[in-house]
Amino acid sequence: DLPEISLPSQFNFRLHVDGEGEDLSCENGSGFTPSARAVDGADLLYRINTAQKARTGQDLTDERRAQLMDAYERAAGIDFKCVLWVDDNERWIEYERAMLEAAGVSTVWVPSTERALELLTGNSFHTIISDMGRSEGPQEGFALLDAIRARGYQTPLIVYSGSDRSDHVRAVLDRGGQGATNDPSRLFELVMNEVSR
Repeated sequence: DLPEISLPSQFNFRLHVDGEGEDLSCENGSGFTPSARAVDGADLLYRINTAQKARTGQDLTDERRAQLMDAYERAAGIDFKCVLWVDDNERWIEYERAMLEAAGVSTVWVPSTERALELLTGNSFHTIISDMGRSEGPQEGFALLDAIRARGYQTPLIVYSGSDRSDHVRAVLDRGGQGATNDPSRLFELVMNEVSR
């Protein structure tokens, strides 16, 4: 029983935990086809803008919209895209998860470093998104990053938290992460960049 894992309704798969397959498929799944474009460009931009406005109070500019669609187009041909999202407040990332899922990126949410490490064993994710401070500690994003690198995982990790100060971004990069931001549109771009590699 894994009640803390949240899966999007359109996504069905088996997660492997401790060497055993555990069926976490959603009862009302819709036969999601990962390689198909999940929504049209206007709807995708609407979802990104919704997340952006909820977090920053600002709408996306036309130039930024074009940049985000370019990032999406680079990643659109990848057959299977899945992100492990580690955050102890699932409601705080609701809009951001919806924007990624609209782009065909499935997200698996867990609330803790411990649970993330369990899921990394036997499962493949394109990217990990982690907040920095969780109930486990104020620097838990770094604890997760250090733990996955110590175990030899090279899965890209992006910190999505309350800051995008240059010294915070540099600290994540210096520890082997791929970036840090508090901006939904930048998060979308970072994830698309990692997925398209």
